[in-house]
Amino acid sequence: MFSLHDLGKVGEVIVTKDDAMLLKGKGDEAQIEKHIQEITEQLETTNSEYEKEKLNERLAKLSDGVAGLKVGGTSNVEVNEKKDKVTDALNATRAAVEEDIVLGGGMCSASVHSSLGLTNSS
Repeated sequence: MFSLHDLGKVGEVIVTKDDAMLLKGKGDEAQIEKHIQEITEQLETTNSEYEKEKLNERLAKLSDGVAGLKVGGTSNVEVNEKKDKVTDALNATRAAVEEDIVLGGGMCSASVHSSLGLTNSS
């Protein structure tokens, strides 16, 4: 059995014809971290790509790493091409994060120099 207390609280609810979004969650941080750890453990033990995808989605939602993109165009072909480009960009970004890739073209070095207060002659 459960009570209303088990459901938690949110700061904002947006309901449209097609979606319901619960935003600005106000859950207990310790419980959320525990749940994130449980999902991470499940992610390490599963072999199913579908399960991995869904578990990663849950982790993103619990970690405030969720974004929604709406892609439009004048024809189905154009929309599908744009969706493919968005998917490619997201996959490239995920791969960069997973592989610890840093900004290219000397941007990482420039950022370090800037944050340390160094000049080009240093």
